[in-house]
Amino acid sequence: MAGQNSSAAKLKSLTAALDIMTETRHAFQLIHKELMEEEMEKEQAVGEAGESTDSAADDGSGLNIQEVIKLIGVFEPSFSFLLLQVIKILTTIKRKPSKDEELLKTYKNVYSKLLRAEKNGPLLERVKFYIELLNQLKAETESNDADS
Repeated sequence: MAGQNSSAAKLKSLTAALDIMTETRHAFQLIHKELMEEEMEKEQAVGEAGESTDSAADDGSGLNIQEVIKLIGVFEPSFSFLLLQVIKILTTIKRKPSKDEELLKTYKNVYSKLLRAEKNGPLLERVKFYIELLNQLKAETESNDADS
């Protein structure tokens, strides 16, 4: 019985941490918006000048690309770790099977996509991918909360 309470407490802590990470989708949406704007500005500058505009694009940048890369470098392994731990606990404890099974399926699906993700892809695509995963988790946890 004590082990079950311990697992329940761990699950509660991990899902709370996962909920906090899910809320980072707003930050990723802002980053995505900034990256899209920079991409459009570069395309316009190339279209107008017809030549390389590396210095012009770098001067007006409001987003530090290296910081975004560092953020993703911290986010991705933390997100992956939390998902894995929640999946492990949900598979070992058996309570409210219908609710937990749907949630477990979602967590496994997101975790699987995260493992198969292109780690060296374009930054814009990676940010978009994380937004999609976070939205998928948010939708499932909101529907699960509504059922409670």
